[in-house]
Amino acid sequence: MNFLPSDYEAPKSNSPYMKLEDGENRFRVLSLPILGWEDWEDKQPKRFRLHSKPEKSIDPLKPFKHFWAFIVWNYPANRIQILEITQASIRKRLEALSKDQDWGSPFAYDIKITKSGQAKDTEYVVNPCPQRPVDPSVKDAFSATPIDLEELFRGGEPFVAKGAYRTKAFWEMEEDPAPIVSDEPLVTKEQAQEIEDQITTHIDPTAPNWKVAGLTAFKIKSFSQLKAKHYQLMMDRIHQKKEELKLEDDCPF
Repeated sequence: MNFLPSDYEAPKSNSPYMKLEDGENRFRVLSLPILGWEDWEDKQPKRFRLHSKPEKSIDPLKPFKHFWAFIVWNYPANRIQILEITQASIRKRLEALSKDQDWGSPFAYDIKITKSGQAKDTEYVVNPCPQRPVDPSVKDAFSATPIDLEELFRGGEPFVAKGAYRTKAFWEMEEDPAPIVSDEPLVTKEQAQEIEDQITTHIDPTAPNWKVAGLTAFKIKSFSQLKAKHYQLMMDRIHQKKEELKLEDDCPF
């Protein structure tokens, strides 16, 4: 006789905050992070903005923790949540990815964090997943779940956001190119148009959001801002992607 039913699964947490569980945790970052410092008083978190850290923590034996907090889509939980990161190893890995030209900000790809060990022996392995667009159902869920991350600094409830106070998703941010101040030469208008035409004609109809991923990788908002030294690299990536799409079309399965 089995002690538990063969199809038994423990109930999933209904918390609006994502907790990193043992094993694999997969999510997509949906917003810019808020950055700050976290302290605790009477078992309640007190958060301060990055440049407003008090001189002393409430408990001298428990120093402040630097944190990031952002909105995510938690795949295992199948819902929108807030993820707060205080672990330095995770923050350093995400920072490295966001600064890497081949990856860029984690808006164009999912993140997998694998947790193992316990207490002081806990380890986290952070890996990016292949780039792909955000599923429309996730965008719908985001719109239906208004969140104001700034409430974390005010000690309020971030899940009762209203109107303009709602934290925006990355796809809702300003689209206008920001001016670039640089001594390095940029691509010509003809080269920028060539890149745009190649992506629009050959790639984006098959792989939507590839353009966004390319702009994010080079930390620019339009290809007219691409540095001249990166022109050939961008064209090589376009050529590689075109070949990948061609192989997929030829696949008999």
